[in-house]
Amino acid sequence: FVWFGLLLVDELLQGISLGNFWDWYDVFWNKLDALMYTFNLCGLILVNIPAEEDAATCFLEGPYNIGRILLSISSTLFFLRLLHMFTCDKALGPTLLMIQKMIGDFKVFIILFCIIAVAFGVGYAVVLTDPSDFFDDSWGSLSGM
Repeated sequence: FVWFGLLLVDELLQGISLGNFWDWYDVFWNKLDALMYTFNLCGLILVNIPAEEDAATCFLEGPYNIGRILLSISSTLFFLRLLHMFTCDKALGPTLLMIQKMIGDFKVFIILFCIIAVAFGVGYAVVLTDPSDFFDDSWGSLSGM
């Protein structure tokens, strides 16, 4: 909690020193920091709310579970922030920059892979199933799906 508080105070001082909130908010990493601190603060508040005894057993029921989810997202964002801090390192910095530039090519590869996987899955399902299993006597309903 102390480390989180110190980082939050550091970001607030950085925003105050610029004079204008929008100048501070225009930087991507500051937006990430604001989201991270918001999720962390909301998660801490929700985790400390006492639960009802008759609470349902649904995964998203209750403030405690929602708080845990927000804290996990916050920690993931914090680790992404650590990657930005490591760009100053002599050995890791160029590697991280290469990975960042490679992500654009990776997106194209993933999109092509998803199209091929869906096309294969549809073709596989069509070949293995009998068309009469999908339709009953009336064309209005699809009973096999």
